[in-house]
Amino acid sequence: MNSIGFYRKQWRGWLGLTLLFFIGLSGLTSVQGAAILGGEYKRYGRVAINTHGASIPAPLLHYIQREGELLIIKNQAIGIGVPEDFYFQLDFLPDFNSYQSYGASIGVNIDRGMLGFTRLLMSRNQQTGDSTMEPQHPSQIVCYFTQEMPWETVPTLLHEMNHAVHAANYGVMPVWLQEGMSEWFANRKYILGVSKKIGLIASYQRYMPVVDKMDLNQFAQFFSATTYDQWEKHLGDVPMCYFLAQTLVDFFMQPAAQPYFRAALRKAKLGSEWQFQRTLIFMQDITANWPGGENMLLKGWKSWYKQEAKPKRTDKLDPYLDANRKHFHELVREVRGKKVVTDAARYGLVSQWLAFKRLEMDDLEYKINESFNLSESILIRAKQWHVQQFATLDHNARLSITKAHRKHLKETQFNPKDPLYKRGVPYVPITSYLGLGHGKDKHPRPAFEGSTGLPPPNFRWTGLDAWQANMIFTNLFTSFIGRPEGLPAPKLRAEAQGPFTQALRANGMDATAALKAIGGKLERDPLTGHVTKLTLARTRIDNDDLEHLALLFQPHKLDLSDTDITDSAWTHLVGWAGLRSLNLSRTRISAETVEGWKRYSPGMDILPAP
Repeated sequence: MNSIGFYRKQWRGWLGLTLLFFIGLSGLTSVQGAAILGGEYKRYGRVAINTHGASIPAPLLHYIQREGELLIIKNQAIGIGVPEDFYFQLDFLPDFNSYQSYGASIGVNIDRGMLGFTRLLMSRNQQTGDSTMEPQHPSQIVCYFTQEMPWETVPTLLHEMNHAVHAANYGVMPVWLQEGMSEWFANRKYILGVSKKIGLIASYQRYMPVVDKMDLNQFAQFFSATTYDQWEKHLGDVPMCYFLAQTLVDFFMQPAAQPYFRAALRKAKLGSEWQFQRTLIFMQDITANWPGGENMLLKGWKSWYKQEAKPKRTDKLDPYLDANRKHFHELVREVRGKKVVTDAARYGLVSQWLAFKRLEMDDLEYKINESFNLSESILIRAKQWHVQQFATLDHNARLSITKAHRKHLKETQFNPKDPLYKRGVPYVPITSYLGLGHGKDKHPRPAFEGSTGLPPPNFRWTGLDAWQANMIFTNLFTSFIGRPEGLPAPKLRAEAQGPFTQALRANGMDATAALKAIGGKLERDPLTGHVTKLTLARTRIDNDDLEHLALLFQPHKLDLSDTDITDSAWTHLVGWAGLRSLNLSRTRISAETVEGWKRYSPGMDILPAP
């Protein structure tokens, strides 16, 4: 007998649906979802996408590819691999109506909150409700692509992609991991928008009392539950258990915990093909083998949970970033002042640019995790994409030249010790140097010296010789240095009518001219041009005027003293990770709001209102 089962979850404003086709033990049948939908798939590495007429932005496509590779690496780390020919098969429906119509054609009632589902072939015991699944790939993932908010698609999509990886190798997961691991991968902080990151912290805080009071008996009931009804019975809140499962996966993903996690997963898989039994085997194995037993396991998870419930400081790289930015711009000034630039000077500048940008990319990664500011989040993602675009341009140019040179040498100067000339003619993409790759593709960061903040004088990037450095040097000066970063223009809301917002409109979105028009001031580093301080003191700005400051100016210090802003400014100033100093003297900001800013911006120097 055929039946359909649903796993639904409502998390922080988005709903991901995993649709599983359960086939009775009397027989199996195939799923032909792709054929039903029609259209053509285009392959991009391990991703095959059928857009059905939708237009996918290039940054989103790059993101899907990058996260798909990372998803595979993360699963490999815990012993869940994929076949060599594995790929993700994605169907992006171009609008909600077509997505809803397709759902109706297969018996799924889709509402506006349901952004995606995965179709899998499974077997279910009709008496017990237990299930099993043979390895299968590709699994059809169907998503509604929200054109107006494309990044809203990402968490649901990544959740479903995780199910596809498990279906290709592991089969049914222990119950708490069924959604817990997919939730974890889809809800890492840098994936989420600002409101969802704030919601994530709120969830940690909301369930903190439950975690605090949880004893070994409750922990075992949560861990070993084989149905969601058991979660309801023992802990009283299924959505809470979904979230706790997500945090437990986060805990197990720590390097020190992974060997125990990996071993329990392997034993569960080998011990049974059925989900309920795998759940029990996993729980019994990891509690038996964890150092200190189940007492230390529970204690360690609680400690981790409390640590993750708070926003983190993101300023640890600031001194090194400042030093390397300054040194790079000094080298640029020197190079531009010379009529003849030597190979050594070119190599030195490229090496320093890589050091500076590696720090900046790592710093942006820290900050996007902990930024709760929408304007800053837009800025960070745009800066990351700007560098990624240049890395792709540089890769396409250098790799083709390198391959041609290697081919010439193989044909004219065969070397039995280096037949492919990979040692004699090295090549490393700058994505590796800048930490934009994954795992082994990521070049170690230089050990920057505490006294200068710079790499050691004898530091050399692996694979960067004079020839490669010359090519990067040329690409930098023709396509990157001095070129606009391509930051998106702020979208001014019609209801925003403050003096600065009106000045932006009147000056064609020229932020510097608009600032001057209202009496504000900018202080820039004379060498780098970076904004060190933005002063809006004694201007007649209103709360909404603060909405786009991070994107427009990227200041280290912000002076809002003697202005009439109120607690409603919270939305535009909360969690601004890159802001080091905020002056709120003689404003109408309450002490409670100041404390909230301090909580979401640890490390920021805030001068509060009296």
